[in-house]
Amino acid sequence: MSGNFTSASFTSNSSNETSAGASITAAIPGMSSKEKAILMPFYFISLLVALIGNVLIIVVFHKYKPIRKSFNYFVLNMAISDLFLL
Repeated sequence: MSGNFTSASFTSNSSNETSAGASITAAIPGMSSKEKAILMPFYFISLLVALIGNVLIIVVFHKYKPIRKSFNYFVLNMAISDLFLL
């Protein structure tokens, strides 16, 4: 399994990188206010559903004692960490 490998040297020119980066970000248009108004309720609803679901998992785990098994501790840990990421 021998192969021919070639090595290449890469040099960077900082002025070229910044001008290329600026042109790439300038080419990407931002969202209009109409698009933001359409997406905002969907983001809010998904945030609300995730928050309520994770809080319900924690409450059920705390109130209902027989559910405290090793796998369910993993689910509880996922719900708590998901709350930190919201």
